[in-house]
Amino acid sequence: MTDEIKNYRVYMTTGCPYCKKAVTLLLNKKKSFSVTVLDNDIETLQELKKQYNWQTVPLIVAKTKDDKELFLGGFSDLEQAFSVPA
Repeated sequence: MTDEIKNYRVYMTTGCPYCKKAVTLLLNKKKSFSVTVLDNDIETLQELKKQYNWQTVPLIVAKTKDDKELFLGGFSDLEQAFSVPA
């Protein structure tokens, strides 16, 4: 599945250890990604949690090669996506 992904977006807070693990995993896998730190924008964080029906950070969203958005979940979901054979 990960070979169909063009890039990733990680919504995170700086005090979150799983957010840092997600960024490290993407760096180690040499994947294209961006990070949005929401420490000072709790309103946007709450809107994203509601939009994706997800209560924790990180919130990881992938964009496929055909420009579709795919919500992956959190760090363990990202980790699992990389462990599944293509």
